Amino acid sequence: LEILKPFKLATKDISGEKYVFESLVITLVYCINKSLRQNTASTELSKPLKSELLKQIDINQICQCGLTIRIY
Repeated sequence: LEILKPFKLATKDISGEKYVFESLVITLVYCINKSLRQNTASTELSKPLKSELLKQIDINQICQCGLTIRIY
């Protein structure tokens, strides 16, 4: 599914790292969130999947450091 492509890319980015820095995680989550929002879920499977993934990847909940990141 095309909707899962950002997860594949993020996994590939961090899988070779011995340590993953918080700044990288925040950036990856931001990019995944933005990609999901821009994705036009067109199949019956991808529509509810997109909705659930967006609920689970709420950048404001992940960023407990008090930063506000707006996703456009």
